[in-house]
Amino acid sequence: MSIAEISFRNFFATIFYFSITLSAPSASYNKAAEERKERMKEMSRIAVWIGLLAAVVAVSACGAVPSPENVIQPPGKTGTTADTQGSDIGDESKQEDPGDAVPDLESAILEQLPAGVTLVAPKQPEGAETVQTADLDGDGTEEAVAVYAAQDNPQALHAVLLKEETEGAWSIVWETEGSGFELDYAKFADITGDGKPELLLGWAFGASVGSGLDIFTWQNGEMALLAQQGYHRIEVANLHEEEAGHPGQEIAVWTKDTGNAFAVEVYKWEAPELVPAEEVYPAYFPKVAAYYEELLKETPDAAVLWYYLADAQWKSGSAEEALASLDKARSLDADGMWKDRLDSLENAIKGQSQSS
Repeated sequence: MSIAEISFRNFFATIFYFSITLSAPSASYNKAAEERKERMKEMSRIAVWIGLLAAVVAVSACGAVPSPENVIQPPGKTGTTADTQGSDIGDESKQEDPGDAVPDLESAILEQLPAGVTLVAPKQPEGAETVQTADLDGDGTEEAVAVYAAQDNPQALHAVLLKEETEGAWSIVWETEGSGFELDYAKFADITGDGKPELLLGWAFGASVGSGLDIFTWQNGEMALLAQQGYHRIEVANLHEEEAGHPGQEIAVWTKDTGNAFAVEVYKWEAPELVPAEEVYPAYFPKVAAYYEELLKETPDAAVLWYYLADAQWKSGSAEEALASLDKARSLDADGMWKDRLDSLENAIKGQSQSS
């Protein structure tokens, strides 16, 4: 497949991910996988006719807009082996020294892949290894996941899952084609709360456009697409340790609005989809409020930052502070650009206060 075809395919994959983000938080199981497969086939058929447009899209997707990594504190490091109850956030106590095991495992995996490919390391979580392992199917033996690219076409990414049939001998049991230009994220985490980890793979489309997250789970003897979610920044964490009846980890999603402003939502798995995890807002949104407070020190006259600070303060449990921030945003919104959103947030805050 040519670079032009891949660029065009990734452009429409981007639209697909973010249409999911805007219309609903997730797509469920195999239905989403089949829809995605058909979309990919159609894109490949028509890409050769509009290669010029594809080239333009590829350039714009890699534009000069600053990356979210430069404005949001990155998560803590994680090790090679999956930790189903771990976190991306400041979790440095669970580091492991893989020693010589990782190079040996990488070599064993490369033996199963086409000649001339290169294993690709994810950009995040910070410190994530190129090959990660976890027991996905609950049989007591860990599987390995890796993403590879051909040397002559590094934007054509493929993810593979391998099982160790005998000691040191691995075989591929599942493979999927990546949807973006780079591997942004790779992690095992128990999202559904069934005690077995899911596989999370994030595909980058460009700093300004963002990334798309695929969540895969082992189901009926094979890997199935559980959900998809668009994002610009993502953190996976256990935010509910004191909460009963919700054992899965949460996914905090930062989606770029304008400049350094991000809309933030925290999701949990509630079959058959990801839904807002409102019960853990007080555990996560103080971090978001602190982010906007820092930005406002440099740009105190930005109405959009005051709006998002108010949203974070409210979700942190500080309704009075949120209303004060909304008043500040209104005073700066001379042209009324933010009026509807400010009104909506204020009504939500006051409505919750009256009902409680």
